[in-house]
Amino acid sequence: MEFLKAFRELMDVVGTAVDGVGVLLVVAGMGVASWRFLAGTQRTVGRSYVVYRQDLARIILEGHVNNPGLPDQERLPSAAGESLVGGRTG
Repeated sequence: MEFLKAFRELMDVVGTAVDGVGVLLVVAGMGVASWRFLAGTQRTVGRSYVVYRQDLARIILEGHVNNPGLPDQERLPSAAGESLVGGRTG
């Protein structure tokens, strides 16, 4: 029993660390997207804003879709064709 308790505590620490790394990656991605927008890597302001919104959306969606800690019902659909209900669409 003591082994199981120690294992659960270790997995709790590992899970928290993985969540922390995920948050850092999302924040870093948002920073890069913001820097690209402010640096004006696109030719026009309108196009820069569109690319900025797309980058932010991609970062947020990838952070949620690829989070294995979420139950299937809470995951967002991915480009692989999953429906909002959590099953395949075809």
